[in-house]
Amino acid sequence: MNWYKIMADAISLARRSLAPMILLTILINPCGAEEPLEVFGFFQANYFFVDRQESYTNPFFGLNRRYEHQRLTFNIQQLNLFLRRELSSKLTAWVNFEVTNDFSSNDGWGSFSLEEAWVKYFHHRSLNIKAGLMIPRFNAMNEVKNRMPFLPYVIRPLVYEASIEDLMPMNRDFLPQRAYFQVYGLFISGDLQYDYALYLGNAEDDFINDDPEVTISAGADTTTNVLVGGRVGVKSHHITAGLSTSFDKDNQIPIGLGAVPRFRLGSDLAITAGRFTLESELIRVLHDLDHPELSLDKTFLYGTLSAQLSEKWLLYGSYTWLQDDFFPSMDKGMSGIYAGLAFSPNDILLKFQYARFSIVDGTIRASEQVPISLITNFEQHTLALAFSVSF
Repeated sequence: MNWYKIMADAISLARRSLAPMILLTILINPCGAEEPLEVFGFFQANYFFVDRQESYTNPFFGLNRRYEHQRLTFNIQQLNLFLRRELSSKLTAWVNFEVTNDFSSNDGWGSFSLEEAWVKYFHHRSLNIKAGLMIPRFNAMNEVKNRMPFLPYVIRPLVYEASIEDLMPMNRDFLPQRAYFQVYGLFISGDLQYDYALYLGNAEDDFINDDPEVTISAGADTTTNVLVGGRVGVKSHHITAGLSTSFDKDNQIPIGLGAVPRFRLGSDLAITAGRFTLESELIRVLHDLDHPELSLDKTFLYGTLSAQLSEKWLLYGSYTWLQDDFFPSMDKGMSGIYAGLAFSPNDILLKFQYARFSIVDGTIRASEQVPISLITNFEQHTLALAFSVSF
């Protein structure tokens, strides 16, 4: 019997199971905390009408297949529950639980996850330290992507949309998903604010053990790979801009490429002029791959122009584009056009959005699942109504 493995597994399991319980105990019974426990959150309920058309062709084999599908859907797109407590003038604890798509463990619907559980130490506005599970700072939206009552979107820019992760699994490649240690701060010089963030985390999710039968506890990192990243930004009265980067390794062991070094490069820009705001982001994902005939690189961008019609009404239009050299049908890219309207009376945000997504002449390579190469064209029109409620 391998006692070393048994003890290592027991210690790892204890760390993973006790840490959240200790943090929740501190939140609920803090022994001298300065402020009471705050419990709050939101949910977003949706109505979708989707009209989808797609075709698959191979002129050499004379193949031409076309499909059309329409559907109506009501669901709870997302629900987040937050717990927050000021432990002292320097320490703050935070927990964030997230539920998506009418979560039901019995029916296998949606997902339920612990998104954040961290303690922050505030030394000065120029130096803050977070330890625990957190969403790292990458571009402008990553940290706030799940704050739906403050976003006008029903469907967020594609790589930030949690409700479609099962349909577009490559989305997780564009963003660092979680970190466990982050140092960040803010410096002010005249009319300018400069901010920075540096973080450290585990390897990507595909390296995390999800098999409870093996000797490593479920949820533990199975490698010595780490995530390292950060962002620097500047803000004036009307302009906010930032540059982000991260480095980790992409698990391509299933296709025989091993753990491939991966670099993410991001930029974000926001400009406000009167009632108008332009927000944009660009993300490039680059791989250090020793196969010149193969590429795993990816690109994502979006831009949104919004107009604050009044204190409660917001109108916006948006363009988004996602391209993946490796993922089937995404080699030429998928484009999306959004148009929407948001109305905010008190603690509820009503939203209407039209979205059109399209792929033109995307390639599906021959594989064990698809015996011949195909050219695919895809177009989807979505009408969505939603309301976000804060509580």
